[in-house]
Amino acid sequence: NGPSGSGDVQDQYQLAASVYGGVTCSWIDEWLLARQAGDTARVQRAAAALKSSHSWSGLVAMSKDGGYPGVVWELADVINGTRPTVAAGGKVPAYRTRIHGTSVSVPAGIGDYRSAIGCDMPASK
Repeated sequence: NGPSGSGDVQDQYQLAASVYGGVTCSWIDEWLLARQAGDTARVQRAAAALKSSHSWSGLVAMSKDGGYPGVVWELADVINGTRPTVAAGGKVPAYRTRIHGTSVSVPAGIGDYRSAIGCDMPASK
């Protein structure tokens, strides 16, 4: 069972997904905001941080027990241009979302990353 009163976290895998999801969401948000602002250095820093997710020890360990790390790595690869942006049903269209009160464009291929990796999950009480 998860920590007392956590409600949502039932095991180590879910706890790790919650932690790594928060980190990944923050870096993707930073990448999107930096792109919109035209801040190349911030874009590159965020992309490099996401690329490094392939060596995050917790995600590597999780990969034997489930598919969550693969979702993180796929997003990191799309952002870094090492994975095509075409999904099974065709190209995932771009859309707009709000990040910290700012409307930003999410490029094709990223999909609904917030739902995919749990960005919008309410914090445990």
